[in-house]
Amino acid sequence: MLSVSESHNRNNVRRTSTESAEEYGRLLRAIPPDVEIRLDLATSFDCPFEGRIGIERAMALLDRLIDLKPDAEICPCDTTGRADPAQVEDFFETALQRFPQIKAWALHAHDTYGLGLANVHAAYRKGVRIFDASFAGLGGCPFAPGATGNVATEDLVWMFERMGVPTGIDIAALLPVAQDGAKIPGGLSGGRVRDALSASSDAYASIRQT
Repeated sequence: MLSVSESHNRNNVRRTSTESAEEYGRLLRAIPPDVEIRLDLATSFDCPFEGRIGIERAMALLDRLIDLKPDAEICPCDTTGRADPAQVEDFFETALQRFPQIKAWALHAHDTYGLGLANVHAAYRKGVRIFDASFAGLGGCPFAPGATGNVATEDLVWMFERMGVPTGIDIAALLPVAQDGAKIPGGLSGGRVRDALSASSDAYASIRQT
């Protein structure tokens, strides 16, 4: 993992982006070529220190990194949760045209401003099929005060299943796990489906009892 934003990279891993890119190259040379690699690009859309990140900054960094391992999975990250669907669509439209050799793109979305699901859907429309999520929407970023975690897994499952896109995840089994996660002391949870389904289940149970 390295950051598109120089400021975030220095604060997060105490290195310049160039130093992290060189370290990525050394890592690849030190491991067998058949080892699967995922490359996360933090602050691909927005930085807590520098604000909105232009697409070309991310593309320029990818120009340096992709040739090192063209079969790596590439995941731009909305570290602050301030990306919007138009920005996400523009990013992937540009990236897929510029780097057709990449077969696996992913998206790491946070839901701080309530756009996590919309951003995932925007990426899905552009052909992305790998998405990070966390049950109960747990998580955050130490350099983005108030940032929630990734998009809640239960929200993603609900959205895709309603769209007719199978996820292989049993939301009925996931729901109690998410409910427990939301109760973790000190945890910052997010998501909407968990509460909506719980309320529906409670209402249905009450009707059956009367």
